[in-house]
Amino acid sequence: MPSARATTAAKAAVEAYTAYWGVSYRAVRLPREEARRLLSQYETEDQVEGELKGIARYQAMHREGWGEVVVHVQKVTVTGDIATLFDCMDASHSGEADSRTHKLIPSTRSAPYFSVEATMRRGADGRWRLAQTKALETPCKR
Repeated sequence: MPSARATTAAKAAVEAYTAYWGVSYRAVRLPREEARRLLSQYETEDQVEGELKGIARYQAMHREGWGEVVVHVQKVTVTGDIATLFDCMDASHSGEADSRTHKLIPSTRSAPYFSVEATMRRGADGRWRLAQTKALETPCKR
C-alpha cells in the first residue's frame, strides 16, 4: 500500500498535469515572453523551450488550440521527484482553429481516446512540472 507521502505526491503530480493542458492552449495566444512565464510554472525549462518553438510555428500558420482535452489518469508511479503518469486522454473535443476566426479547422479534430505517458518532475520549489509527454501506440478505453 502506498504511503501517505507517495499518495500526496501522486495527487499533486496529477493536478499539475491536468492544469498544464488548459495552460498550453492559452499559451498559444500569447506573445513569446508571456507564454514563457506562464509555461514555466507548468513545464520544465527544456519542455518550455520546445513548446515555444512549436507555438511560433503555430502562430506563423495562424493556428491556435481549439476546445479542450479531458485527462483520465489511470496510473501514477512516484519515485522521489519523478512521477510517471499513464493517461487515457479524451481529445475528441479538441483540435486546431484559425487564430483569426477562432473556428475549428474540421480536419484537425482529434481522436476520442489515446494513451499518453507523461513524466512529471518536482522542482526545488516543490512544484510538479511536465518534463515529457509521449503518445503511446496502445489504444485505451474509458
